[in-house]
Amino acid sequence: MRENNIVHSDVKHENIYLTSTNPYKCHFRLGDFGLSFRMNEKKRTSTGGTIGFFSPEWILQNGQTSPFSDLFSFGITLLWIVSDNT
Repeated sequence: MRENNIVHSDVKHENIYLTSTNPYKCHFRLGDFGLSFRMNEKKRTSTGGTIGFFSPEWILQNGQTSPFSDLFSFGITLLWIVSDNT
């Protein structure tokens, strides 16, 4: 996604899918690109996403998003998984 300048805008555990049937080799895919956009488009503010997975710049800059917003949301997702919030 980064190579194509795509911002997902809704990275969370519910949008990460296991696509492998082999129990010894897991493949994960990111899905639900309904809020995604290309960074080379005009400056974009996101009106969607999931509370609790928003990046600080989204909150402090009135919805401005970047690829770093997705990285932050992925970190929150990993924290969510490790803390066993099922």
